[in-house]
Amino acid sequence: MVKKIIITGGTYSGKTTVLKLLEKRGFETIPEAAMQIIEENVTKVGQKEHQEEIRSDFKKFALLFMKRQEKLESNIKSDNIVFLERGFVDFVALCKLMKIDVPKQIQEKAKKVVYDKVFLLENLPDFDKREGTGRISDKDFAINMREELKKAYNEFGYEYVCVPLIDVEKRVDLILKELNLI
Repeated sequence: MVKKIIITGGTYSGKTTVLKLLEKRGFETIPEAAMQIIEENVTKVGQKEHQEEIRSDFKKFALLFMKRQEKLESNIKSDNIVFLERGFVDFVALCKLMKIDVPKQIQEKAKKVVYDKVFLLENLPDFDKREGTGRISDKDFAINMREELKKAYNEFGYEYVCVPLIDVEKRVDLILKELNLI
């Protein structure tokens, strides 16, 4: 049976870098659904228009993120361990951070889907807004996002492992040790 392991954190916490290293070490990984949607929309309408759209109708994007996450998780190939960059609970935290009511579909999905372990990454110190990516976050948003993630994962009954700000190789080793994989 597949074990789903969540790698989460605020924006610019090193999630993608950790996932890439896990993949390099031979593990199946699932990239962040939200970033896929954002990149597709920026390509379609441009960065400025995308940012206006996401700010004016975040609920629409949250539901798109959820649907993409469903698709990504349904395509899991491994019957062992898979590392996911964010999970459905993250969308609950994002909605709360954006001060919108959490759509019923997202709330239900976050209750239904079970993750085996959650790793919460500390934010990187030199925040990079990554102009041109379509993100709407800044350093304060990233910090607040991490706090909302803590609350949301607690709300859904998860204990999470905090991954400190250390070298990426050491972060991955910490995760794998916690899972008894090394």
